[in-house]
Amino acid sequence: MSAVTVKNVRKAYGDHVVLDDVSLEFSEGEFVSLLGPSGCGKTTLLRVIAGLQSFDSGSVEFDGVDMTNVPAQKRGIGMVFQQYSLFPNMTVRKNIAFPLEAARMQRADIERRVDEMVELIGLEKHQHKRPKQLSGGQQQRVALARALAPRPRILLLDEPLSALDAQVRSRLRDQIRDIQKEVGITTIFVTHDQTEAFAMSDRIVLMGSSGILQVAEPAEIYARPSHREGANFIGRRNDIKVVASEGRLRWEGLFDLPSPVPDGEKVRCSFRAESVNVTLAGGARRSNSVVNEWAEARWVPARVRTRTYLGSTSSLKLQLAGEEKLKAVVTGSLAVHIEDDSAVDVSVDAKDINVYSKGRLVAVGSEQVMETYEGATAA
Repeated sequence: MSAVTVKNVRKAYGDHVVLDDVSLEFSEGEFVSLLGPSGCGKTTLLRVIAGLQSFDSGSVEFDGVDMTNVPAQKRGIGMVFQQYSLFPNMTVRKNIAFPLEAARMQRADIERRVDEMVELIGLEKHQHKRPKQLSGGQQQRVALARALAPRPRILLLDEPLSALDAQVRSRLRDQIRDIQKEVGITTIFVTHDQTEAFAMSDRIVLMGSSGILQVAEPAEIYARPSHREGANFIGRRNDIKVVASEGRLRWEGLFDLPSPVPDGEKVRCSFRAESVNVTLAGGARRSNSVVNEWAEARWVPARVRTRTYLGSTSSLKLQLAGEEKLKAVVTGSLAVHIEDDSAVDVSVDAKDINVYSKGRLVAVGSEQVMETYEGATAA
C-alpha cells in the first residue's frame, strides 16, 4: 500500500488543456473515485499516475518519493481496464500467473500466489477454464486477480464495469469493494457512473469541464455539490433561476428564503427530485424529510404531466399553476397509484435547497437560517 500525491500537474494537447494545475492526495489504503462526464480528464489523470501518460509540469509522488521519471513498469502499479485483455489461449490460472512468471518468481511461489488469487475472486471451480468459457463478470474478476497477483502498491481501475450488464455490474461492484477492503490496497477508480462512485468510495473527486470541482465524501457531494456544474451532474435535480428581491428568494409559492445576494442578482436554487414532497390533491401531507418544520406551510397545487414507473419509485414531471415545471420522485404505494394528469399538492424541504451564485454554492436554504456555505470557495 502506498499514499499517492499529485502536485500541480498540467497536461495540454495543443491549446486544449486537459489537466490544469491539479493537486490531489490519496491516502494509504483509501478507495477514491474520479467521477465526471466523458472528456473531463479523469482517465488522463489516471494514466499520469500510472506513468503511461507524459505531462507538461508538476509531479507525482508515491509515499513522498518523486515517481515522475520512473517508468510505468517499475512503479508497482496494478491496472484493470474496461476491456478484460485476458489471453484467450490461457486458462484462468495461467492468466493470473502471467505477471508472476514475467517477474521470474519461483514456481512454488507462483502456484501459491495463484491459489490465493483464485480463492480471493471465488473462481476455484473455474480456474482451469479459458476466458471464452466465462461470463463477462467472471472475466473481469480474473483481470482484477491478475492485477493484484504481483502485490502492487496501488490499484488503478479505468471504467472496469462499464461493459457489463446492470445486474452483473452491481454484483461485481460489491465484490471489488470487498476485495479492496480485504487486501487494503490504495485504489483509484475512474467512472462516469455516480451510483458506482457513491457505493464504492471513501472519497470522490468530482471533475467537470473546468477541472476538479470538489473532493469530499460521497454523502457530502450528493447533498451539497460545491459547484452548479457538479450539482447538475449528480442525480435528478431541479435547477431554478430566481432573482433576489426585497432580500428574499421566492419561487411560485414553493419557497420563500432569505437571500444571500443583493437584490436584482440572479441565482440558481437547486434541489433533488426526491426532496419534493408529493401527495394526491386533498390527501394527507407528509414530508420526505425526517425533520421538516416548514414544508407544511408551503404546499402548492400541481399536475402530473409525465409519470415513469421504475418499480420501487416513480419519476414525475410536474406542472405548477404558473406553467413552471418541476421534477419529483415518489415511493411506496403512491409510486404505483399515481397517474398521468393526476392533481397533486407539492412542497419542498427548504433545508435541501442549495443556492448557487456565478456557478458556486453560496448558501444552504432554510426558512429560518440561510448560512453562507463555508466550503463554497474550495474546489
